[in-house]
Amino acid sequence: MKITSISIIFFIIACFSMWRTIVKIKKETIGMRSGILWIVMWAGVGFFSLFPELLDIAVRLAQMKIRIVFILLVTVFILFALVFDYASRMDSMQRNIVKLAREIAIINYKLEKEELAKKSINNRVPEE
Repeated sequence: MKITSISIIFFIIACFSMWRTIVKIKKETIGMRSGILWIVMWAGVGFFSLFPELLDIAVRLAQMKIRIVFILLVTVFILFALVFDYASRMDSMQRNIVKLAREIAIINYKLEKEELAKKSINNRVPEE
């Protein structure tokens, strides 16, 4: 096991990023679910930057020979999963926005109808 200066730099960046993620979770600027995802990802970066030999086991299990190719493929897979998750959330939010807009329009219509009914009652000439 040989720890190089670049490994230490990656480990420090990972620790700082985990700390920033925890701060954002506490401030509620990101959700718990995505916060945990980012903490796990940064913990993996920090761990494997200090112990890259352990990553070789996964590389061999994937029947690959080059560690960086394995890392890039895993990273692309994670990014595709994140994009899919965010797209699904956006579709759900868009449906909710459309539903809310329709409900607001119906409420406004009913309120206007009631106001017109009240005005017509107030404007009637009393019969003598």
